[in-house]
Amino acid sequence: MTLRVAPVAADQVIDFLTGRDDASHQQWPSWATVKSEWTNALLGWFDDRTLVGTGLVLRRALRPTSWWFDYLPEGPIIDWSRYDAGDIVSPLVAHLHDHGSATVKIGARLPLRRWRGETLLHAIPHGARRWRDLTPDTEYADVMAIAARLRSLGARPYEAPRPGFGGTMQPRYGVEVPLLGRTESDLRNECSASFRRNVAKSERAGVQVRIGNEGDIGSLHMMLVESGERDNFVPRGRDYFQRMFRAMNDEEPQRVRVYLAENEGVAHAAALRVRVGTGSCYTYGGSSTAGRAARPSNALQWRMLLDALAEGCATHDLRGVSDTLVEDDPLLGLTRFKLAMGGEAVEYLGEWDVPIRPLVARAVTRHLSRRAEA
Repeated sequence: MTLRVAPVAADQVIDFLTGRDDASHQQWPSWATVKSEWTNALLGWFDDRTLVGTGLVLRRALRPTSWWFDYLPEGPIIDWSRYDAGDIVSPLVAHLHDHGSATVKIGARLPLRRWRGETLLHAIPHGARRWRDLTPDTEYADVMAIAARLRSLGARPYEAPRPGFGGTMQPRYGVEVPLLGRTESDLRNECSASFRRNVAKSERAGVQVRIGNEGDIGSLHMMLVESGERDNFVPRGRDYFQRMFRAMNDEEPQRVRVYLAENEGVAHAAALRVRVGTGSCYTYGGSSTAGRAARPSNALQWRMLLDALAEGCATHDLRGVSDTLVEDDPLLGLTRFKLAMGGEAVEYLGEWDVPIRPLVARAVTRHLSRRAEA
């Protein structure tokens, strides 16, 4: 089947993505506004005259050359089960070749393997170092076939040499909480005993969680800065979160919400939650050191989970984690915290680099790999 790739307008993309459950928030036109440091393009896949797929392409000039590095974050959005990967990738490569691309990175967020939380947690004391050391509880044969087909087309996945988030631009590993057909009681019972105790502790301490507005982005950013100082990472600037809040809510009201956990009127934890289709997603969050004894982060996460359930979401995505299972690895704590909410560990199809001008593409891939592994 021959598909054609051509530029499309933002309203065409919005019409196509509306109502789809596989449409990552990073593939909507508003994400181009959030990623203001990139040039961008909106592309459509056409089967004859019918629009069957869309892709937001983020473009970065490879100075001092005249070539471009192109990236489709968590895209493209198309029915990968209906079309052969070659029919999806080949017209994309042809189009980008004509527009000066040296290489394109695609990253459709398709689940490849899945582990129950207890599978991972029980393996930690027994010497396993990474998720791949364990037999998955679920393996998706159709996505495995897509991976094999991409490899046959000359695309290459990013393979991290050591435990980590598994990507140069986006995490390969994450945690999702299934919500379909579940009740609040089900969710509470599936949380770990320690998580339930901490939620109860926050309630006794008087922690209140509220949904804020754009004026609360400053509080969120202060929490992220303090978390970064404590956990050794550098958060994005405040203007990034303001753009995200404005652009995504302009596209669809209430798509992004800012949550704040407060005790006696003082915020001690804050987070952003995104809702697209039947998917709920925790994107960014931080907390202050003061007030941590009242467990505001547990209260915050529990409220977001309950809101996702009440809104009829099928999943609540807790986003990226490391695939480490090493007890003294500091990143293991984040995985444990997310699995404690009844989450399942998911390995996605991940990032695939498709060379368009091979010599330049190899240099770009090496640079991104070194940066990710630094």
